[in-house]
Amino acid sequence: MSQIRVVRMNNEDNQKQKSVYTYLIILIVITIINSLLSRFAIISWQIAPGVAGLYFAVSIMIAFALWFGIWGAIAAYIGCFIGAGMTAGLQPDVNLYWSLADLWQVLIPLIAFRH
Repeated sequence: MSQIRVVRMNNEDNQKQKSVYTYLIILIVITIINSLLSRFAIISWQIAPGVAGLYFAVSIMIAFALWFGIWGAIAAYIGCFIGAGMTAGLQPDVNLYWSLADLWQVLIPLIAFRH
């Protein structure tokens, strides 16, 4: 009986570990996509450093947040930090709180749909 319990515990640990790795890979992939879309928006319709007149990337970020939950919201923040901030020449201290706008833009629909 104890051997069966040990095997089950090992299986559960393996599944949790695979799940975390899967979510980390998803986070990296959608962060790259968000960064590229943010950078493209800044290049195409920039009205100020880090500000785009038409920021269509947020629609994709919202879809990712609805599909992947908090992982999509984290990817939106990091994607904005890299794509719209770092590559556009925004100061790092400003970029830290500037990227919170993208986080809120995806968290509000995520919370609304979850409730």
